[in-house]
Formats: sequence, structure tokens, C-alpha cells
Amino acid sequence: MFLSRTVAGFFMLFFAVVALAQEPSRQQVSQPTTSQPPSTNGDNPYERKKELVEELEEHADWYDYYSRLYGALFVGLTLAILIGSVVTSLLVALEFANKGAAAKALVVGLPLLTGLFTTILSQFHVQDMWKLREIGRIDAMILSKKVKALQTASNDVEMRTKLLPYEVEKYELERRQALAFFEYLATQEGAGKRAGGEAPVKD
Repeated sequence: MFLSRTVAGFFMLFFAVVALAQEPSRQQVSQPTTSQPPSTNGDNPYERKKELVEELEEHADWYDYYSRLYGALFVGLTLAILIGSVVTSLLVALEFANKGAAAKALVVGLPLLTGLFTTILSQFHVQDMWKLREIGRIDAMILSKKVKALQTASNDVEMRTKLLPYEVEKYELERRQALAFFEYLATQEGAGKRAGGEAPVKD
């Protein structure tokens, strides 16, 4: 009874952490767009600045959502691996596998699950993605504060000129995020090729 409750709690803990991470925030979170929609503000410089601030805040909300998601996944999977390893060691020490087919399946299944969780952590770079999205959230918030502190120009043309460096910086933020993301994929692909390829010939 104790062991069955332990295993059930193990799974409930993992899925609860994932469910909490996927809980929608108060504001609707959508993927930020790098293209700004046509402005309906006419020649109002203040509204143009406000539009860019809102767009940057949407970026920050998107990064914050995925930062919390990857963070919860990392903590949940790590905790599940630790608990699974401890429970497996305890079952092996008690020779629990000798108590029937179900007990044997449990002793075999737990290491498989912990191995699966370990593979997910390493292959999908969960911790790296958590860090990447958190950095994106911070950068977007800093950029938003800079635009808010910018003095509003007297006309729309001057306002466009003032906002141009910040819009370029926004695109640069997106570029850095994309490069880092695909770098993780390229690293994983390269490691797979090296593992499956022939050993280098030594002179």
C-alpha cells in the first residue's frame, strides 16, 4: 500500500507541476510578431510610441510564459528523476521484484521512466531554453522601459526617427533568440552525427 501510494504521488507531482506551468496567465499570451501592424493612429507621436511599448510588453509576456513553462518542466523532471531513483533503489534493496509480476514490472518501469525524463532534459535542452526565454523576457522589459522614458516628439516624423533604433533593437532581440534556439538544435544534431559516424582516423 505504501509503495503504491508513493508511485502514485510520484506521477501526480510531475503532472501537477506541468499543469501549473501551462496555466494561462491573466493576459492572453500569444507569440510575438516581428512585423508591426499598420498604424491607425494617424500622425499622433504619443500613440505611435505607446504602440511600440505595447508590442514590447507583448514580447515580454510571451517570453515570461515560456520561461515559467520551461522552468517548471526542469524542476518537475529533475524532482521526478530524484524521487524515481530513490524509490527504485529502495525497491531493489527490498527485493520487491520477487513479490510477483506486477512488482517486477514496477521495478523495471521506474528506471525506464527516470531514463526517459533524463533524456528529455538533455535532448530538448530544457534548462537552456528556460535560461534563453528568461533572458528574452528581461531584454524585452528593459527595451520597453527605455521607450517609455523616451520624450515624445512634437511630430510624427521626428517620433519615427526616435523610435527607429529601438525597433532595430527589438529585431536584434528576436535574432539573438532565434540564433540561440537553432544553435541548440544544431548542437544536438552534430552530436548525433558524431556518435553515429565513423571514428576519426589517427595518424
